[in-house]
Amino acid sequence: MESYIWVQTLVGLIIATASALIMLAMGLSHALFWAFIIFLASYIPVIGAAIGVLIPPLFGLVEFADPLYSLILLIALELVHFIVSHVLQPRMQGRSLNLDPVVVLFALAFWGCSGA
Repeated sequence: MESYIWVQTLVGLIIATASALIMLAMGLSHALFWAFIIFLASYIPVIGAAIGVLIPPLFGLVEFADPLYSLILLIALELVHFIVSHVLQPRMQGRSLNLDPVVVLFALAFWGCSGA
């Protein structure tokens, strides 16, 4: 259990840090606050970080004059989340839990689809 929490913490930090850099580059105010929210949301299995990265672009719609900036922000944040959650996280979990990454991906796919 400790290894799983450690991996989730590292994944959350990676997603939050990359998201903060993107938000700062795009000029979104309160980027560190949004990054902290994304970090906390990443502890919710499967959908936490995905939902966390949806919130800043919604507030970007209010802040930015052009809605295209919010769309670009949404795409960039979701791309970071997708790459980290679907490439890096299974490798990290596989190594820390002594599981093959393919087994981790199949487990995520199975349990993610069976709840719907």
